[in-house]
Amino acid sequence: MKKSRTFRKSFVVAIAALCLAAPLAVMPVQVETSYADGAETTTTTYKAYQIFSGTLDGDNVLGDIKWGVAVNLSDEEALKNAIKQIPGFGDISDAKSVAKVLGTTNDNSDVAKSFAKVIEKFVITNNGEEVEADKESTVNKGAGYYLVRTETVAENDVRTSFILEVVNSTINFTTKNASPTVVKKVMENTDVSDYSGSYLNYNDVADYNIGDKVPFLLEATLPTKATDFDSYSAYYLRFTDTLANGLTVDASSIKIFVNGTEVTTSPYNVHKDISGQTLIVTIEDVNALDGVSAGSKIAVKYDAKLNSDAVIGGAGNENAVYLEYSNNPNYDYNPKTNGPNAGDGVTNPETPKDQNNPTEEETFPETPDVPNDNPSDDTPKEDNTGKTPTDKVIVFTYQIDITKYLESATAGNEASAGLAGFQLTKMVGSDTYVAILDSNRKLVRWEKATIGEDEKITNANSEIKTDSDGKVCFIGVDEGTYTIIESTTPNGYNTLEPKTITITADTRDTGSTNGINVNDLRQTWNGADPASVLASLSCEGAVPDKSNGSVAMEIINNRGSSLPSTGGIGTTIFYLGGGTMAAVAGVYLITKKRMKNEEDDEI
Repeated sequence: MKKSRTFRKSFVVAIAALCLAAPLAVMPVQVETSYADGAETTTTTYKAYQIFSGTLDGDNVLGDIKWGVAVNLSDEEALKNAIKQIPGFGDISDAKSVAKVLGTTNDNSDVAKSFAKVIEKFVITNNGEEVEADKESTVNKGAGYYLVRTETVAENDVRTSFILEVVNSTINFTTKNASPTVVKKVMENTDVSDYSGSYLNYNDVADYNIGDKVPFLLEATLPTKATDFDSYSAYYLRFTDTLANGLTVDASSIKIFVNGTEVTTSPYNVHKDISGQTLIVTIEDVNALDGVSAGSKIAVKYDAKLNSDAVIGGAGNENAVYLEYSNNPNYDYNPKTNGPNAGDGVTNPETPKDQNNPTEEETFPETPDVPNDNPSDDTPKEDNTGKTPTDKVIVFTYQIDITKYLESATAGNEASAGLAGFQLTKMVGSDTYVAILDSNRKLVRWEKATIGEDEKITNANSEIKTDSDGKVCFIGVDEGTYTIIESTTPNGYNTLEPKTITITADTRDTGSTNGINVNDLRQTWNGADPASVLASLSCEGAVPDKSNGSVAMEIINNRGSSLPSTGGIGTTIFYLGGGTMAAVAGVYLITKKRMKNEEDDEI
């Protein structure tokens, strides 16, 4: 495969200065390789290939120069033709003449870099010798001029730029940090972290209501040294962000930032894709974005809705991001020709920085197709990217459980289905808002309360009736202060006075979790053991259970008193008094009549 390549002075390929006298004298210089997070990874390996052989004297002068044992000479004409395409090598005929041209160039010259990239295509992998970074490694092929390249690279590591160095019997090269990093943060709507800069108001842990908009931040930091970052012809980044089932991305909210400034244009090489619970943001070449340089921070901000599938309490709703990035500075990566969207008809409205226009006076020709048993430049795209470890955040939500009893909180006294009803309210400033719920008693949203003529809240879908066990649940609430209102009272029972409760969720405590002080978990959770992040859940007058995120309470209705009617002393006494008076009157009339009859007999 042919690739157009423009080389720049800023590339980090170091080559020994070849000062040709007769014989050839060479000054050894080192090229540094890179590791993520400052630590060497054992799965990254290197080999040294003898390009030139010769004899080395005490002044480090290489004489009697011939092609080394690692150079594939099965088609020597193809090798020489490839080298001749590099400016200045038009008259070469053998190894000695090639070394002569190299000896006239400066350290880190484009000519030296181009030679390293061409000769790498002709090395015989089996003739390379394994070497280690940051220590002396013995080479057994003898004195000569060697090329060092990365053979295998750890997932979160980067390849070294090609190294050219004069060697007697040992070789040494140095490691340094050059991989990007990525973090994910979630904005906390109540507990604001004390981060400054990019993470202001963002944490690793937050809690929300179901139905709330939850803001997220993904932030990549590019390699901090220009010699690392500028060694790439183009630099690829891809954020892969996986959300819990309880979160739904708002596609319209996705925004890209460079060093805190929003990217308002639409560069050809930025792609945003959502598939199920995965958000992928691909930047084919960050150099196409204004203001990018070594150490720049590339951020993705977006909102996601906490939905009805959210886990309540427990392990919460965990989310994770990882970053894929260019890790091979020797790969002639061009997003328009060999990028993931190459050939899709997308045009480039703006030429990416330093991609197609040379910054030096020399423009190097296309690299020719050459024999090669392990060509790094023709390696598939995915083999030229690294991958960071994942970074995680977690979002919690909770529920209020009520059991309604009649007379006393004992089994058998639970209110029957539909006998009582409740509403949940909260204050937003001076306004009362009421929870609107779905048929599964999960929060849909908070709605400003509408008050009817009877002073009751009339918002639709705001009341929950007791089930057959006398239970009522409000599922998916944030920590905070709420008021429980009995909106429907069983006949013959007294209505409960509104009850105010406060739910407190604490992820900060004394001690440590996985080596991290729990006081800092909101800001610095490392993604381990999510069920331990919720340190405690509390609510006065309720029984909390952090495993299921609930605060449970009992509400008892008492029967009303039997009271007399107003304006009299009752009817029973009148019934009794009237009967007695009638009986007395009867006796009187009978007695009076009998006495009258006796008087008549005497006359």
